[in-house]
Amino acid sequence: MKRCFILFSLLFFSVCVLNFHAKAESVPELSDAVAQMKTQIASQTAPSGPFSTDIVVCDQFRHKILILKAGEDWSRPGSVVWEWSPEMSPQIRPEHYRWFRNPDECKPALGTSHLLMTASGGGIALIRLADKACLFYSRIEGNPHSIELLPDGNIVSVSSGGLFTIWAVPEGNDAIDENTRLEPNPKGRQYPLVGGHGVVWDDEMQILWVLGYDELAGYEYDFNKKDPALSKVFSISVNGTFADGGHDLYPVPDQRAFFLTGRGIGIYDIEKKEFISLVSKETHPKGMHSVKSVSQSPEGFLIIQSPTTNYWSPRIPFFNQKLSPIGTLPDGMIYKARWWVEKWK
Repeated sequence: MKRCFILFSLLFFSVCVLNFHAKAESVPELSDAVAQMKTQIASQTAPSGPFSTDIVVCDQFRHKILILKAGEDWSRPGSVVWEWSPEMSPQIRPEHYRWFRNPDECKPALGTSHLLMTASGGGIALIRLADKACLFYSRIEGNPHSIELLPDGNIVSVSSGGLFTIWAVPEGNDAIDENTRLEPNPKGRQYPLVGGHGVVWDDEMQILWVLGYDELAGYEYDFNKKDPALSKVFSISVNGTFADGGHDLYPVPDQRAFFLTGRGIGIYDIEKKEFISLVSKETHPKGMHSVKSVSQSPEGFLIIQSPTTNYWSPRIPFFNQKLSPIGTLPDGMIYKARWWVEKWK
C-alpha cells in the first residue's frame, strides 16, 4: 500500500510539473499580444538585442534581396548573411534578368529554407537559399507585389495593377541544379483584383487570403496540380478601417490573426472576424504614410518599413514612438523588410 501511494504521488507530481511547463510555454491570447504590441508602440525606447533572428529586405538600389544581421552596422560586409539577384541563379536566362529589377516582396517559404520574391519589373520567383537555385520563375504585367506557395507547390501572386494569378509549378522542380536552365512558366490562370498587395495561405482554414485595395478576400483552392483554379468564397470590406488602401498582409506569429497596413496599421482577428487598430498615420508622432510592411520577431519586437523618401527608406525602424532604427543600409532603397522567421507555424 505504501509503495502504491509513493508511485501515485510521483505520478501526480510529474503531471503537475508538465502542466506547469505547458502553461509557462503557452501562447498568449491575442488580446494580451495586442496589449504588448501597443506598449511597444507607445514606448520611447528601443530594444538593444541581441536578436534571435535576421532581417530580410528588398533593396531597390542594388536590385537585390538581402538578409542582414539585426542590430548590426549594415555598412559592414559581415552584416550581410545572404544575398540574391537573378545573376546568381544559373536557372534564370540572362535576357530575363531585367524582370527582377526593383524587388518589392521578400518572405520565407518551406520554413526558412526558401525565399519567395516579386519585383516591379514583373518577375516572381522561388529561390532555394542553400545554393541560390531558382526553382520557378515567371513574369506578369501589373506590378506584382506579393506571392505565396500553395501546399502542393503551385504558386500565386497578386499585382497592384489588377491581376491575381495562379501558376502550375512542374513536378520535380526541387531537383533543379546549376546545370538546369528554366523556361519561364507561361501566363497562369488570372482573376480580377483591384490593388493587390498581399496573399497568405491559411492551412487551418484551407483558404487563400488576399488583400486588395478595398477588400480582404478568401479563396478556396481546388488542389488541381496541373490546372489549378481558385474560387472566391467571401469578401470583407476594409473601407473605413486602418487597412483601407491595403499595402501589406502578413501573419501574426503564433496567432490566428494578420497584420494589415493601409492608411494605418492593425490586426485582423480571424476567429472573431474583427479589425483591431494599432495606430493611424495621423496619430503617430512620425506621421507614417503608406507603410509597406510590418513584421514581428519571436521575442515580440515589431519592425516596419515606413517610407522616408517616396516609397522607400534606407533604414528599418522598430515600431515605437521614435521609429528607432534597428539598421540603416548605405544607399539603401528598402521597399519591404521582414524578420527572417517561419511566417506562420
